[in-house]
Order: sequence, then C-alpha cells, then structure tokens
Amino acid sequence: TVTLAPRSRLSYVFDTRGRQISLAQGEAYFNVHHDRSKPFVVAAGALSVTAVGTAFDVRLEPGRVVTLVQEGSVMLDLAGAGAAAGSPARLQLGAGYLASFDPLQRSASVTAIDADRELGWRDGRLRFLDRTLNQVVDAVNRYAGKHVALGDARLGELRFTGTVFIESVDDWVAALSASFALRVTRPDEHDIVLLPTAGN
Repeated sequence: TVTLAPRSRLSYVFDTRGRQISLAQGEAYFNVHHDRSKPFVVAAGALSVTAVGTAFDVRLEPGRVVTLVQEGSVMLDLAGAGAAAGSPARLQLGAGYLASFDPLQRSASVTAIDADRELGWRDGRLRFLDRTLNQVVDAVNRYAGKHVALGDARLGELRFTGTVFIESVDDWVAALSASFALRVTRPDEHDIVLLPTAGN
C-alpha cells in the first residue's frame, strides 16, 4: 500500500520481473509485502531504494532525497547515483533510522529518529522537538493547503517545540504570533506572512 503526501506524484510498473515505482515529486509512505521473486524498488531522483518486507517513507526535497524506515529495512543503491569515492555503493537502512542523500556530494548521512514522530503527517499532525522556525515552516508548507512565509530572515532561527495540525494552520499561526510576539499579514486567503513586531 502507498500513502501519498499532498502535491506528490508517482508512477509504477508491476510485471513478472518486479515492482518498479518512480517518485517524481513530493513524498510517499510504502507498506510492502516481501516477495523475493518480485523486488519492490523505488526510484527517487538519482537514488534507488529496495524494500525488504518493510514500511518506509521516501521524500524528495530540493538538494536531497530523504528515506526513513519504520519497520524492517531497505537497501539504498548509491552506486547507481554515482557514490562518492570511498563511500559504500550500497547502504542498508534499518527501522528507526533516516538517510539523507545529497546528489551533488554523492553521499548519504544516517540519523537515528523517532519514526512515528516523523510520519505524523499521515494522521494530519506535524510534531516538532526543538526545531528552527525555518524547518517548521518548510514542513508546514509541504503538507498544508496554506503557504506560510517568514518576512524577516532572523525569525527563521527561533526554536519551536510542539504540534501543528495540518487542517488548523490558522490556529497554529495565532498561537505562534502570541508566543513570539510576531505580526501576521495575509496577502490573500492562501498566504500568511510572519513579521517581527515593531521594535523587535
């Protein structure tokens, strides 16, 4: 089964040789039944991800491909993406880990994560623990129907911990403006701009 995030697009070919998915845009969560005779492979940009009876997520972002595993494991094929000299051609990623692949550097970094927290978008919740406002706004814009912008670059370094409900972005913006003394402007019904208050 596959769950697509908003503004995501994929195509697939299932035949006797295997199950081939191509993620062209956005993010997708996969829950895969293992079948050795029909490998399940996700191509995302220059990266190829092969599932081994698992539940995992693949996300295309500007300048990187992010893969995280909730159950089981996946194999990342870095050779096909042109792995950097000295880097492994293949990387096995287990449950509770996230790999961020940089196609320009041709390398992947691996981080231990709380998979349930990272995958909260499937339930309409984005949970953050001590993240910069830049990171939070990027995530909100990825999933919500409204677009939030920071009208002053300094605001991006503020730290935020909490939960944003995707269907209640206006409520989050109101609480955020009160907590950080921000001014909110709305150029139109879909756009929200956060600015520092006078004197800040």
